[in-house]
Amino acid sequence: MAVELISFNLGLNWVTQLYEKLQHIKKKRSKELNMINDIMFGDPLELAKYYVEPNCQETNPADRHEEDFLVSSEPVYKKIDEFLRAKFLEQPGNNQMFILSDAGMGKTSLLVMLKLLNLSSFWPKNTACLLKAFGTKTLAEIQLIEDKMKTILLIDALDEDSETYGQVKERLLEILKATKNFYRVIITCRTQFFPEVEKSPFDRPGLITVGGYVCPAKYLSLFNDEKVELYLKKRFTGKILNFEHKKKIKKANELIGQMGSLRCRPMLLSYIDKLMDSPIIQAEQSEYKIYKALVDSWLCREEAKSGVSKNELFRVCEILAKEISLKGVREISEADLDLLIDDIAELKYVKAIDIKGRSLLNRNSGGDYRFSHHSIQEFLVTKHLIENPGLNLGKKLPMTNLIAQMLIANSKFKACQKFFDFDNKIFKNLNIRVPEISEEDLKNTDIKGVDLKGAALRGICLDGANLKGADLQAANLQGISLKGAILDEVNLLGANLQDAILRGASFTKADLSWADLKRANLQGARLNGADLQGAILHGANLLDANLQGAILDKADFQGARLDVHSLPEANLQGAILQGLDFRGVELKGADLGGTDLRGADIRGANFQGAGFQGTDLSWADLQDADFRGADFQGARFEGAELSRANLRDADLSGAKNISVEMLFDVKSLCRVKGLDPKIEAELKKRKPTLFDD
Repeated sequence: MAVELISFNLGLNWVTQLYEKLQHIKKKRSKELNMINDIMFGDPLELAKYYVEPNCQETNPADRHEEDFLVSSEPVYKKIDEFLRAKFLEQPGNNQMFILSDAGMGKTSLLVMLKLLNLSSFWPKNTACLLKAFGTKTLAEIQLIEDKMKTILLIDALDEDSETYGQVKERLLEILKATKNFYRVIITCRTQFFPEVEKSPFDRPGLITVGGYVCPAKYLSLFNDEKVELYLKKRFTGKILNFEHKKKIKKANELIGQMGSLRCRPMLLSYIDKLMDSPIIQAEQSEYKIYKALVDSWLCREEAKSGVSKNELFRVCEILAKEISLKGVREISEADLDLLIDDIAELKYVKAIDIKGRSLLNRNSGGDYRFSHHSIQEFLVTKHLIENPGLNLGKKLPMTNLIAQMLIANSKFKACQKFFDFDNKIFKNLNIRVPEISEEDLKNTDIKGVDLKGAALRGICLDGANLKGADLQAANLQGISLKGAILDEVNLLGANLQDAILRGASFTKADLSWADLKRANLQGARLNGADLQGAILHGANLLDANLQGAILDKADFQGARLDVHSLPEANLQGAILQGLDFRGVELKGADLGGTDLRGADIRGANFQGAGFQGTDLSWADLQDADFRGADFQGARFEGAELSRANLRDADLSGAKNISVEMLFDVKSLCRVKGLDPKIEAELKKRKPTLFDD
């Protein structure tokens, strides 16, 4: 029997209507609401009261480092509604949707609101809705569900699944296989944690392919100013907006103005009232300082309640976060906490914390302790390691994007690198601001194979760093310093390296195709075997660079300083080499087909057997050059100077703008092929010695 199509039929004020309905059913549905509380570690009714629906989009917002960049986005529940109502699911995975975003963007809240809609009968009652958080037992529990085809499955936080570390793609395929028979499945995950996937068939936007499963995927959009303002009005006003409310909103807006792009993250925004009381917030802040202010504000209130000093509580929370992280989990049972207290007596103060309301440390119905958001745990771990560099952890911690960003922002990445397992080194879309970084902190850092795809690392210093095999595709590295760094086999496809300092760096077999290297200093760099196809090298300094075996087709060298003696084995097809100095260079057999050599100085160069098919040699100075056996089919010679050039055995078939006057003073035209018959006849008449053997 076909399953009834599901539709929310949500109106414009659906959040308000949902909250009002929940108020009427909260006693009747208390058991389900408590189960939701265990997953979100917060009050679902409070979430519904202040909830602002986010938008979603088909591209990763982090691919653009300005939050206000114009991008097409739509209300996320509208897209989920379309997903639930879809009639034709043609391929495996079409019924399994991924919701992706950075930390604190509202992934858990989105699934909780879906579950609340189900509890409040906003969709047909004959369809069940199950909300789960990823854990070691999740898949086993899912298998026990009987009527899968009438169940919508919501699974939160793939990135917090301990079974996933080191084998993300394999675990993902296991999950897709285990959930394929449900009516619909929605899975959330941090963008940086999500594995590299194949493009969807026909490269359709909004779809990803994982091992044959073609799944819809949406990225949560950052809040725009309108949504931020709407949240503040919900948080700080009652039914009537009075002077006191306006005063709070004004103060909140002043604080938000100091938070930069972090103001657009719903999780941090939800604690705006706590941050407003913090003396730590001053000018525009880093993520680390915002989290520090948030935890500091919370623990100040806990100090007043418990009598335990704020500093002691801070340390206790840091130790607890470290111990939980070392276990690779998100929570700790009371029994395990008691065992820890036996070893670390000060952890007894954890039990002095008031676990109520919007505490940053919560307990579920089973009594397990857990921080309200994974990013709070990550901050506390980072702070503890920064302040205790001599710790002996006994084992490595998994590195995350957020921890890496906080360490770098505090110039402590190198000092704390020893604490982390770099088998899980995914730092995609890392965004670092130069003023926050010590120039010495990242020098000589060893982060081989790191995933920094789309990262913003403008102007930072990574001199001498080992980035062999790293993925920096589409990264913004403008003005970066990588002097003497190892970048062999690195992926820099489409990266922005304008004004970068790359002196003496090694790019052996690196992919620099279509990279922007305008004005980059590559003096003495090793680019042997590197792929520079389509790269833009306007004004770049390539003196003494090793380009042996490099792929330079379609590369643009306009105005570059280039030692052309390094090009004998380079592939230069289609390259733009306007105005370059090739005087006396040895480029026997070089393939320069389709290159732009307009205005180039090629005097005295040796191009025996070289290929110039379709090359533009207009206004080039070719005097005294050796072109014996060269192939000039279809080449352009307008305004070129060929005095004393040797064209013996050359092929001039289809060459353009050749004239008698241009060839009259060449050294030899013996056995030349393809020369225009009229020009050949005139030259043989006027200067027959040109054709002597």
